[in-house]
Amino acid sequence: MFFSDIPFFGAAVLAAFGIVLTAFGIKSIQQTRYFRVYGTRHDAVVTSVAVLNNKEGRKSYWPTFQFTDADGWTVKKPTDVADSNYDFEIGSTHAVLDLTHATAVVLADRRTDDYSGYALSAGGVICLCIGLIGMVA
Repeated sequence: MFFSDIPFFGAAVLAAFGIVLTAFGIKSIQQTRYFRVYGTRHDAVVTSVAVLNNKEGRKSYWPTFQFTDADGWTVKKPTDVADSNYDFEIGSTHAVLDLTHATAVVLADRRTDDYSGYALSAGGVICLCIGLIGMVA
C-alpha cells in the first residue's frame, strides 16, 4: 500500500504542513468575510501599481487606491493581495472594502480571495489526512 511506504517522520512533517496550510486557509476566509461584513464600501481611484515578477516570468499587479473615508479624510491603501489580471490602470475607479485600522483594502466585487482560502484549506486537509494515515500505517 502507498501509505505504508511513507516513513513516520515524513508523515509527521506532512501532517504538520497540512495543519499549517489549513490554518492559513481558514484565516484567509475569515479575513475576507470580516471585510465583507464590517468593511465600508468606497469607490477608490488607482494611484499606483507595483509590478511583482516571479521566476516563471509571470507578473502580478499590486495596486494602491485612494478614496475619501466616512470622516472626510483622504486615505491611500494598497490591496491585500496582488492580482495577475491587469485591469488596474492608473486613474481607474474600483469598489473597495475598507476597515478603519486595516493597512490594506479588499476589492469589493472579487470572489478570488474566498477561492484561494478554500483551496489552501482543502490542500491542508488532504496533506493532514495523508500524513496521519502514513503515521498509522
